[in-house]
Amino acid sequence: MQEIQRSDSEISSMLHKARRMARRYGRIGPNEPDDVAQMAMLKLLNHKGDGAPTAGWLFKVVRSAAYDAGRSQAREAQYL
Repeated sequence: MQEIQRSDSEISSMLHKARRMARRYGRIGPNEPDDVAQMAMLKLLNHKGDGAPTAGWLFKVVRSAAYDAGRSQAREAQYL
């Protein structure tokens, strides 16, 4: 597979969209929406699939990152 090059403006645009989407989930334990957006962006930048990620793909990744943060918080609360 060939690596897709992303411009700074494309990355900035996707980060802005990810932050906006992450705000829907609000604060998850100690994780702020920006933390969830950053987790999603790490997945985006490491994405090696065919073609550039779409907004739908980004939404799924942000949602998944929010759920992961929630599950992690629940496990931590269980042990405390």
